[in-house]
Amino acid sequence: MTRILALGLAALLLAGAWVLEAPVALDPDVAVVTTIEEEDEASTSRFSHCAWAYADGDIDTVIALASVAEAEYRLAFPAAGELEPLDPEILPPMASIGIPLSSMRVQGDAPTIVEFSDGPAAAAVAGRGDTELSASVCPGSLPKVWSVPGATTDNEVRFVLRLLNPFADDARVAIKATSELGSEALPDFDSVSIPPRAMRTILVHEEIPGRASVAVSIEQAEGSVIPMAEIGTDSDIAVWPAVRQSETWELPVTAIDGVAGELMLHNDALIEINYSIDVFGEDGSVETGPSGTVPGPGIVSIPLADLVTGGPTGIRVSADGPIAAAVSVTSESGLAVATGLPTASTRWLVPGPNSEPSAQYSLWILNSGVEDVNVDVRFLDTVGDAQPAEPIVLAATSLLSIAANELGSTGILIEASGPVSVAYTATVAGAVAIGEAVPVGE
Repeated sequence: MTRILALGLAALLLAGAWVLEAPVALDPDVAVVTTIEEEDEASTSRFSHCAWAYADGDIDTVIALASVAEAEYRLAFPAAGELEPLDPEILPPMASIGIPLSSMRVQGDAPTIVEFSDGPAAAAVAGRGDTELSASVCPGSLPKVWSVPGATTDNEVRFVLRLLNPFADDARVAIKATSELGSEALPDFDSVSIPPRAMRTILVHEEIPGRASVAVSIEQAEGSVIPMAEIGTDSDIAVWPAVRQSETWELPVTAIDGVAGELMLHNDALIEINYSIDVFGEDGSVETGPSGTVPGPGIVSIPLADLVTGGPTGIRVSADGPIAAAVSVTSESGLAVATGLPTASTRWLVPGPNSEPSAQYSLWILNSGVEDVNVDVRFLDTVGDAQPAEPIVLAATSLLSIAANELGSTGILIEASGPVSVAYTATVAGAVAIGEAVPVGE
């Protein structure tokens, strides 16, 4: 693992890239400049940006794609100011595909741009190795300010921030860090430049070692970047996307058997923000969790043991100002981090499950509403036109867990009669991963 990180360092959403308009031809320039005009707006495109992707003899990354409509897709690898696009391929309607980097003869650090001609469609990365397991969606949104909650630099955990500039113009950002000690001084990162079509890595653990809880904000001053975060030990890694802050968050996954963890709330504003938490059980029970204030700027970390009193639960966080939320879990040999979901939706794409055949996958669906909903689950394969399984009735204010191991499928489509939120977990040989879903409905 140490060698993997060293190689990667020498050379990481909320929404995935999706479109609803008629199919269009793939952009011959692959990625174009995106201008951010309003701080409170996040533009989306038909590009998904995977800032973390890695392959060598010990670890491989699957680029997982899923689409509702028939779509032409293309992968491209930005490096040193140039792009190396592959030939376009076709993804049938209601289909998914998992493409290992090793199958494309890609080695080392390999940030990847995925372009779709139609959608809704989404992309994710799924890392796998002898002891490593990781999962993350590849963002397509471009907010002015990104937040990365859920990290740590304690117990010699390595925290690496990866800033991908896939565009043809220079980018410049300001990076700020917060820990349990408050705001952390990072004077060397008040103005960080990222060249066109290149990636820059920030070794946060070298700047602020020994912190139990760390969150980072990235404000874009010029151009646009897509951040991804990675923490790692010698036995496992966790990879997760940066997100745009929100006043509400839903986290369908809060507990994995035998794994401890915490819920982290991050506020990068100068004023304090009040929050409250609701906890949902599999039996439809709703409990009021702790409430309090997130300092400005600051973080609050709540042990999951204080929220999860028995069996799997889902969490909803409500705040009177924009914050970010993530769940991080640790075991003796495993690490996993997943950001919350700022909205519920009636339709979700989940690229990535079953990318590692030996892992055990579970799908988690939270209905935080006050009415029962009908849920259809489709396991998408390379052939397409997947049919839903038997409809599921998900009771009001309840959480549902579904075994998600399906041979030949690397994507799932969830459609519901009312708003729900979705995530998935994977476990193998002590390693753990939590993967995010992409909302593609109302």
